[in-house]
Amino acid sequence: MEDIYSILNNTEYVDKMVHPIPDTVVVDRVRYILGVCYEKKVLDIGGSGPMSQMLKEVANTTTVDRDNADICLNVEKDDLPQGKYDIIICGEILEHLSNAGMFLDKLHKYNLPIILTVPNAFGNNSARIGVENVNKEHVAWYSYHTLKVLVERHGFIVTEWYWYNGKPYTAEGLIFVLRRKD
Repeated sequence: MEDIYSILNNTEYVDKMVHPIPDTVVVDRVRYILGVCYEKKVLDIGGSGPMSQMLKEVANTTTVDRDNADICLNVEKDDLPQGKYDIIICGEILEHLSNAGMFLDKLHKYNLPIILTVPNAFGNNSARIGVENVNKEHVAWYSYHTLKVLVERHGFIVTEWYWYNGKPYTAEGLIFVLRRKD
């Protein structure tokens, strides 16, 4: 097997396969989201559990989910709600969707900030011991590069991004702040 130095000396390989990760900071996911949503009109897509409850305490929040939400719908099949919002939160939903690109296309009708959070594909090293530490309902793992490519293919730009909970590169997840590309 080739060593890392011979691989990195292959310019063609590096151009196609090696992608630098820009520097950013690690934030607390809950505090970050609550802070950017404070006293705003929020569309919380896929929201459920404690995070959605905390959002309702700091913002005027409409929650969209399949179960136990203000608006019950399947975000992959149904149209997203109309309304005037200041910000959209898509927390820990993308990795559950069979077609994340179609979901992002639905978000394109909103011209406002979108906060997208996903688990980091490199957030744990469990595969080294022969197991995967992943929610049984997840169908995708995202890294900085794969998430950036996905959102850009669907007409968004990343205006800010952060690691959340942990240390850079191996943090628990990623936070992307998106704007529609016009």
